[in-house]
Amino acid sequence: MDFNSNTLMENEARIIKYLHGNLEKEKLIEFEERLKQDPALRFQTQRIKNLIMVLDDPELIKAEGILLEMRDKNIAAIENKMGPLEKQWRQLASGAKAALSLASLLIIVLLLFFVAINIIGTNASDFYWSDKKPYPVTFPKEALDDQLLQDAITAYEQKDWGRAEALFKALSERGPTYKFYYIVAHLWENQDDDAENLALLKQFRESLKFEDGPYSKQLDYWAQYYTALIYFKQGQIEEGKRIIYQLHNEGDIYGSLKDAVGVIQEKVDNSWFLF
Repeated sequence: MDFNSNTLMENEARIIKYLHGNLEKEKLIEFEERLKQDPALRFQTQRIKNLIMVLDDPELIKAEGILLEMRDKNIAAIENKMGPLEKQWRQLASGAKAALSLASLLIIVLLLFFVAINIIGTNASDFYWSDKKPYPVTFPKEALDDQLLQDAITAYEQKDWGRAEALFKALSERGPTYKFYYIVAHLWENQDDDAENLALLKQFRESLKFEDGPYSKQLDYWAQYYTALIYFKQGQIEEGKRIIYQLHNEGDIYGSLKDAVGVIQEKVDNSWFLF
């Protein structure tokens, strides 16, 4: 059962079956195993469970029935006291009121739709722009005597992304740290080219598998973080959320990256209406 490849509606349908006890034994075991491993799925399951509990609350259903019964009795008592002409006017008024209510409901639905679209777009943009400053990996002391590296660092600090990209690209063969700064500068300089940026991040992570330096794992985490930001920007919220939850659960993530991941996760948790 591949939850990551499912659509949101398919996941919700499976969760509802699980909560109602309608999953087959084999799928139930697989679902519960996935539930233990996937915090995003646990969050989604709890949200739907809470919603079902509210909708199925017997006290709310009972109260609704009592109110409807009282309304019907009052309407019947009023109608019994009406003459034929008053009843006719009442029917006309009821029809006009129903039409007006329907029109009002349609307007409200349209307004909510546009508000929701704006909220989703804004939040996805917020996720993408939250923090693109990379973990400040320390360059070897002897490397700081290198004029080319000094120029690259200066361009980077001044946010001259085109120059920083070109200089760090020339240095990228020296090691993953240099290549990392090249990729980050490239992300800033080419913010609209999501496909190329994702490909660069993927290639970078693949190359880190052959590195055993002290910062390799942190650089890999940063590459995952930027990948998640691009997914949020593209509207692939479920995939971006999965990566952020996975990073949050890593025990050796630290520094500014840990803070950045915490900011994104808090936004995800507070934006339950998107998921």
